[in-house]
Amino acid sequence: MAAKAFRHQVPKIAEGGELEYCEEMKGVGIEPEISVVIPVYNERESVRSLFSELTEALSLTGKTYEIIFVDDGSRDGTADELSHI
Repeated sequence: MAAKAFRHQVPKIAEGGELEYCEEMKGVGIEPEISVVIPVYNERESVRSLFSELTEALSLTGKTYEIIFVDDGSRDGTADELSHI
């Protein structure tokens, strides 16, 4: 089974207090300042808490970021869990 990637890009608060989203800026040359790539295999029970803790820590940086989970053929529902994050 081929690996499947799940990309989640998260907002940054602009100087005026508005949210900027990397997905909305796609194609205009703005990239996330931080990229985190996480390989997962049969991690259904832990991906949601990992995502939550990671987004909490990254949000404190004040930078735009993306989290990319790469599921390498999990059979325990990891891909389904990731699609709901």
